[in-house]
Amino acid sequence: MKILFSFILFLFGCVIARPGKDDEGRIVGGTTATPHEFPYIVSLQWSNGQHFCGGSIIHRSWVITAAHCEERPNNLRVVAGAHDVERLNGREQIRRSTAFIIHQNYDGGVGPNDIALVKVAQPFQFNLMVRAINLPQPRTYPTGWGLASGWGDMSRDASGNYARFLQKVWLPIHSQDKCLELWRGANIDRSNLCAAPLDGSTDTCNADSGGPLAQGNSLVGLVSWGPTPCARPNAPGGTYFIVVTIFLKLSTFFKKYLYGFHISWIGLLKHSEIIKLNDKRC
Repeated sequence: MKILFSFILFLFGCVIARPGKDDEGRIVGGTTATPHEFPYIVSLQWSNGQHFCGGSIIHRSWVITAAHCEERPNNLRVVAGAHDVERLNGREQIRRSTAFIIHQNYDGGVGPNDIALVKVAQPFQFNLMVRAINLPQPRTYPTGWGLASGWGDMSRDASGNYARFLQKVWLPIHSQDKCLELWRGANIDRSNLCAAPLDGSTDTCNADSGGPLAQGNSLVGLVSWGPTPCARPNAPGGTYFIVVTIFLKLSTFFKKYLYGFHISWIGLLKHSEIIKLNDKRC
């Protein structure tokens, strides 16, 4: 579920209309993935089976996604090993969640720290269809091309033409200076990167939010936000992703809870509770 926004640019910056829960993100101009080409991707669905966001498996018990995809665990199911999200074949692994943990410094809507962890009640069984993606080593800002995947809207006008089969698209990653130039000096947070060709030929969009931007078998970004309509020529930067490497380098959100997977604290959480980590150092 990529959040879609209308941006009005002025000399002094931009005005961002905060969307409601139904505004989501997709892939435009991509191609259908080979079944199980990306065994790390999951479909986040409401309890009625409707897809609304993507995510990535990083451990048998953990999924990483965007914070704006937050949903109470009792209304959330996590589907791994899927290709056709409208007709499951029985080989998928469906899990309920016990906690949706959003970054302490996430303030809602568009902005920095749009990152969250989902704890599944029963560990995934890894096989050829379900497997974790690697977290990247803390390093510099990603460069080159990234591969995005998801079941989001495939129409440029965000009309709700969501993909039935998993889609994929290669996106060029722009430098942070280029992103700032495209936004005419607006304050783009350093935890964001922008990616998409400037001709508007490809992009992510509604219901792709939280899904992966990968380089090889490493997760370098999460779909976060972007201008609407999607895949618009000369749009400022296409999709904006949360840069995973930034959080690995700077944030105890990862250092404390993911490195080594120290998860005994999860028992302190109540079922069906969304919490924020008390992490003042991020």
